[in-house]
Amino acid sequence: SVRLYDASANVLRGKFLHKKPVLDCCFHDDSSGFTAGADHT
Repeated sequence: SVRLYDASANVLRGKFLHKKPVLDCCFHDDSSGFTAGADHT
């Protein structure tokens, strides 16, 4: 799974589950990002 936190506020902002290992993740801008997993998601 991938969890995104607002580090300054110490708040969980999002959690994304993958059935297989997460291969990569990156931020798109201040409010969105991308994940890629071995489950083709």
